[in-house]
Amino acid sequence: MGLRFRKSIKIAPGVKVNLNKNSTSVSVGTKGKHYTVNSKGKTTTTVVIPGTGLSYSSTSGGGNKKSSRESKSSAVSKNTKPKKKNGCAGCLTSFLAVFGILFILLMIIPSGDKKESPKESSQQQVEQTSEKDVSQPEITDEQAEQEGLAAEQAEMERIAQEQAEAECIAAEQAEAERIAAEQAEAQRIAQEQAAQQAQQQMVWISATGSKYHSVPDCGRMDPANAYQMSLSDAQANGYGRCSKCH
Repeated sequence: MGLRFRKSIKIAPGVKVNLNKNSTSVSVGTKGKHYTVNSKGKTTTTVVIPGTGLSYSSTSGGGNKKSSRESKSSAVSKNTKPKKKNGCAGCLTSFLAVFGILFILLMIIPSGDKKESPKESSQQQVEQTSEKDVSQPEITDEQAEQEGLAAEQAEMERIAQEQAEAECIAAEQAEAERIAAEQAEAQRIAQEQAAQQAQQQMVWISATGSKYHSVPDCGRMDPANAYQMSLSDAQANGYGRCSKCH
């Protein structure tokens, strides 16, 4: 049983490079239809109907006939040891040929729109739903009740603050009224005291003249004809204050 080697390298969406022991190939296309070209010039077209198990494959090019000269030389040198070929140069030539074919296929084959699979679509819908759930979290009954209680408490605090402010204003107004009443009462008492003092104070009135005096012999007054009268009565009767004795 001989040694086999095969490895596929994805270099772009829908493009793969296949490496094996004898040749190098490039596959271009989707799962339903793809083209494969190897370094020997062999081209394979494969069409698959998804879900049915039916496929069609067509191969062209890549003849592997040896010339008569090569056959004779191989027969002559059957027992001789063949010379080693330069592997690096052959690999480089194969890669250049593969990438040249790949470039030509990319220019010729139109790129079809990639259809979104049902699995990817459902996954996107789940992600969109989860994003909506994160952006708009559902409010539970307990949270709504707590928010309602918090709103009622805030309203009660506002009403209590307004009542306290109203009571403070009323207290200030009552204090101002009390002070005004005390001032008015003090003024009334002062007036009454002044009136009482004026009524109790006695002055001297001369027989002739229009002034009241504090002594009975002021100036040219005749003490024998002078008489006393209360200051309030003297002022009420039109007597004025004497400037000499007052």
